[in-house]
Amino acid sequence: MFNFSSGIFSPTILSASPKKPLSDGSEREAHPRPRAGVCSGPHPLILAREQAGLALVTVVLIVSLLAVVLVEFAYNSRIQLRMADSFAKQLKAYTIARGGIDAAADLLLFDSRKGQVDFFSAPLESFDFSGGILPDPTKIEEIWSWAAQGTPFSYPVGDGILAIKISDENGKINLNQVEEVKTRKIAYQLFETIISTSAERGGKIPAEALVDSIREWTDGDLETGTDSQGAEADFYLGLTPSYSSKEGALDSLSELRLIGGFTPQLYAALMEGDGPEARKIDALGSPLVTVFPQQSSGGKININTAPALVLESLHESFTPGWAQEIIDYRKDKPFRSITDFLSQFVPDSQARLDLQNMISVKSDVFSISSTGVIGDLAVTIKAVITRIPSENRVGLLYFRVEG
Repeated sequence: MFNFSSGIFSPTILSASPKKPLSDGSEREAHPRPRAGVCSGPHPLILAREQAGLALVTVVLIVSLLAVVLVEFAYNSRIQLRMADSFAKQLKAYTIARGGIDAAADLLLFDSRKGQVDFFSAPLESFDFSGGILPDPTKIEEIWSWAAQGTPFSYPVGDGILAIKISDENGKINLNQVEEVKTRKIAYQLFETIISTSAERGGKIPAEALVDSIREWTDGDLETGTDSQGAEADFYLGLTPSYSSKEGALDSLSELRLIGGFTPQLYAALMEGDGPEARKIDALGSPLVTVFPQQSSGGKININTAPALVLESLHESFTPGWAQEIIDYRKDKPFRSITDFLSQFVPDSQARLDLQNMISVKSDVFSISSTGVIGDLAVTIKAVITRIPSENRVGLLYFRVEG
């Protein structure tokens, strides 16, 4: 055996196991040795190894689960951070856009105190903005029209950008007023012009039928089979899917796509007006037609802001060349009164009489498109306001948030 005290291994004789007497007089060992080939249990080293392996597997599983939890936590954290950042940007962009609506409304209200004429002043590009200083608005006529011509009026606001477009809704044909004979005639002339000049887009639907379809849609009280050539209530009920006519004022121009006769091609032509560029600079989408204000009468068209197709539609005797002459003339010398316009461009006495209650040089209803941009995120707010100078305020007719 090994001598622990000396550290020397020396062979020694192991003492025999003590004997235990049995009842028959024989003896046996108190602690019998196991027989060869028979194991009384796992060896301690084997047990230790097995326990160590089990512990390692357990640790690996726990670490793996922790890794999965941490990865999921990190992913969710990144998503939450991005959402928070996006929300913060969106809130900033909305605030900028909302401020643009208020600023434009204040500008239009300020302009109403300066005079009784509305027109397009010199474009924004003609002014010097060196040094980042805006010209004094009290010394410029119709400063609002900067945002109505060409590119939108843009201005840096903090770490963002504000872009504003303003459109004169009184320079368009109000489709909610086609019950009035004067507006009906103008709308008819406009549809006739669009159909005749772009037959592939407008189709062969009579202009009278289009006007009457709007009347049927908004009124519904027209007598069936009388003067109306438009789609009546039964027409819509027979469609698949079917729907009822509104019998109320148009709330938006997109409703035209529900009205019988207004094909996608004709609708696109109304939205484009004098071309795609004209649509881009319009705050609500169409430079030719509007649905504001929604009352059924009283609307007049501002000859200082109406586009060529609208001017041409004012009377059946007017031509595209005549309309362009008016536009060229008013660039340098806007009309200060109806008489000024009629005396110079309408020699026919009957035409003058017809136009007396159809035109104006003053506007009260404007559409505003205000966009706030923060980084790669933009929020656009579109609104329509009416000026009420007598009460020194504006009224809100329409408000919509996009983006």
